[in-house]
Amino acid sequence: MKPRSPQHHRTPLVTGTLLFVLLLLAVPSTQAKSLRFLVLGDWGRDGNHHQMEVAQIMGEVADTMAIDFVVSTGDNFYNSGVMSVEDEQWRTSFEDIYTASSLQVPWYVALGNHDYRGDVDAQIEYSEESTRWRMPDKYYSFQYALEEGKIAQFFVLDTNRFPFWNTPWRMIKRLWSDLTGEQEEWFREELSQSDAEWKIVIAHHAVYSTGSRHGDIEVLQETFVPLLTEFGVQAWFNGHDHNLQHQDPPESDVQFFTSGAGSKLQDLDEDVPGQTRFAQSTSGFMAVSLDSEQMVVQLIDFEGTLLYETVVNPDGTVQE
Repeated sequence: MKPRSPQHHRTPLVTGTLLFVLLLLAVPSTQAKSLRFLVLGDWGRDGNHHQMEVAQIMGEVADTMAIDFVVSTGDNFYNSGVMSVEDEQWRTSFEDIYTASSLQVPWYVALGNHDYRGDVDAQIEYSEESTRWRMPDKYYSFQYALEEGKIAQFFVLDTNRFPFWNTPWRMIKRLWSDLTGEQEEWFREELSQSDAEWKIVIAHHAVYSTGSRHGDIEVLQETFVPLLTEFGVQAWFNGHDHNLQHQDPPESDVQFFTSGAGSKLQDLDEDVPGQTRFAQSTSGFMAVSLDSEQMVVQLIDFEGTLLYETVVNPDGTVQE
């Protein structure tokens, strides 16, 4: 892998028609059936902290791209999740915010740590109330067809089940580790049986991050990097750190993307590691176009600025 300098700055403003032209140019060849989706995380704040502005730009981009679905990387409702399927936040933080017709597509949702302060079962149950909210369980998978019978498979994990606490909390760690083991077993089995051309993970917590609030999570590195590498997973999308990042660690050909900038922001670490291809603390989301030949990932802010773009190959490396 070639050494490179991390991008840690704002690119020139690109808005309106020019942004949409760039988005269309980034879409894989129309000769192949491509998937187009948005990735958003850490968003539910009653429209505040740029949530409404992000939602508006998402609607415009989704309309231009004709997206198939939206992915949420968790922390869907602040500060303490929802308490029931009748909770007012379903309206004030979701239904009345993401109103564009282009966003009335399936939303595949992961759980974040703030969601666990409320009733996570209510978020699962809301799948029966909504035409677009998709959370069949705390962790699950789904897939879409590409051209020539090829498949893109997505694995939505519940990383809240991992023991992030210090040693004195041994009893809690053991309890949650048991739950984690069950999920790990499921994940390994799903990966081993998958014949998908693309394997993509959606989770809340970051494996690698330059966020000053949370940063790298060692237990996730130890647990998942060997698994992702063994089964040829190409990308991991997460939230938790409230910013936009692309991490490309040299120890694996897996790309790690943080999309946790759906509303209120957090700072980045001043010491940016060499594995960081891009990092910026600004409200926004990611737009992804995927076919059997490549995955184009674009990072877009709440003003419509195209901040960064990268192309991932089917072997998990990026095009230089």
